[in-house]
Amino acid sequence: MSDTPYKVTIIVDPEFGDRLQKVEPPVWIADTPVNRAAAERVWSECPEESHLNGVTTFQIDLNLTADEWCAGILSAVDLHHGEYSHRPPYSVVEVIGTRLTIGLRQAFSKYGLKEFVKGADGFRARGSK
Repeated sequence: MSDTPYKVTIIVDPEFGDRLQKVEPPVWIADTPVNRAAAERVWSECPEESHLNGVTTFQIDLNLTADEWCAGILSAVDLHHGEYSHRPPYSVVEVIGTRLTIGLRQAFSKYGLKEFVKGADGFRARGSK
């Protein structure tokens, strides 16, 4: 068993597009036209991948902000990559496309992710899942 933490990436940048190919899966990406096209290219190149080792798109409400999209998808990420679905469960979430807000700190804390490091394009949340 590896000591490497299991990381999931959430991308809420609506224009992330082809940069997706350089992101290590599993990835959850906001379903916008640009991102959907990039995800479809990844799916066609790697059709055997699933949500556990590939790319998953998620619906967004354009009336909300990127940090609200991020908070809104956390329960699905936890369901698919948490302790009842994956061994080991995720303990790191990389977020691309929004800054760390008080609301996101609170949302991630509900899932045991309470350590945060800000990055150039977002932040990383870590916990002891």
